[in-house]
Amino acid sequence: EARSEVGAVARLVLDLPARQRAAILVAAEGGQSSSEVAAVLGISTGAAEQLLVRARRTLRARLAAAETKGENDDDR
Repeated sequence: EARSEVGAVARLVLDLPARQRAAILVAAEGGQSSSEVAAVLGISTGAAEQLLVRARRTLRARLAAAETKGENDDDR
């Protein structure tokens, strides 16, 4: 079950817009800070923070929607 959840999250990350995906992947690699993400991507720290906020918000919303859909499928 955990493996399928990881796969689902990976697919959701791949569906993010390119800049959000890049930011979230850089941040996840070794727990990089916003300023480190910014340096890697060549953008300001504020821009990196905004990309991370949007990426995390989108992932949370899509995970919640997937969980709701899964619960509804279980009712059938």
